[in-house]
Amino acid sequence: MSEYFTQTYAQRQAAIEQAKAAFYRSGGQILTIDHAAPSPQPSVTDAPEVVAILRAHRHLGVIAAAKAARLSTRTVNKIAKRNAIQFETYTLDKQAERHRTMAPVIRRLVEQGASQNQMAAQLGISRTSLQTIARSEGIDLPTRGTE
Repeated sequence: MSEYFTQTYAQRQAAIEQAKAAFYRSGGQILTIDHAAPSPQPSVTDAPEVVAILRAHRHLGVIAAAKAARLSTRTVNKIAKRNAIQFETYTLDKQAERHRTMAPVIRRLVEQGASQNQMAAQLGISRTSLQTIARSEGIDLPTRGTE
């Protein structure tokens, strides 16, 4: 067991006073640190470039804006609140409309023999989103064996 735990409070205090005296004899100084709160630093995320990116993507929603700005959605929401940016919410009606507008393009790509990865890349969506749209619109996508 450590010697510290076997000493009484008075013995520990005496040891501290001896150490302080030795420190002062060797020329040491004690500096007092001001405990005032640090001034808030300007956030890099509130830079005009970041706010411009969020404004440009507000019609796509907070997630798309966060991806474009390479920030978390929490950070994006804080910046949006400070800069009065309102993001559109993505409703099921908008999703259905998006599916309907992409369906003809997906059908054309299927007829041309494009793979799922090629279609997703051309449309700028994930392969999972492509499969979801195809399923909701009744489009048969090529599978790995038929590509």
